[in-house]
Amino acid sequence: LVLDEPTNHLDIASREMLEEALSAYDGAVIIVSHDRYFLDRVVDKLLVFGVDEFGERALGRLEFTAGKNVYSLYAEKLRKRIVKKQLAKARPLRQAGGRAGKKPTSAVPTELKRFNKYTTQRIEDMIMSQEEKIAELQEEFGDEKYYQNPELLRSLRERLKGGEVELGLLYRAYEIRL
Repeated sequence: LVLDEPTNHLDIASREMLEEALSAYDGAVIIVSHDRYFLDRVVDKLLVFGVDEFGERALGRLEFTAGKNVYSLYAEKLRKRIVKKQLAKARPLRQAGGRAGKKPTSAVPTELKRFNKYTTQRIEDMIMSQEEKIAELQEEFGDEKYYQNPELLRSLRERLKGGEVELGLLYRAYEIRL
């Protein structure tokens, strides 16, 4: 059985019935969908075509992931790889400059001085945590309650924007440490 975008034109009740039926089905089903919530609810194995290990287009490449909430698991794997790649790009700067310490406090922009009390490792951890928070906020945009209440949607957008600004500050603080 192959289902191509199975939830595109279903109302909520029909969608829930389909999710329950697919979850209870013991056989194999191939589902082609971009609906992350639906995939997390009914799929335990995910085969992703045509993207590299960072989620970028790469024809002919495959990746397999299995587990509960498999799409979220896959998205988290991608996010961690991307953050690790970004941090790895920044590390050679420290080695090339021959400095392992931080810049003098006077050279640190005012908006970044609050990060002076943290070690480089702690800032890396804070970056990872902030990336997770942003991913969670982005997932919330799939919840229909935000589109039924403009005030909730505005609040979610503001929280996401604030999280992205904080992440930018963390990356800048990290780069200064290098």
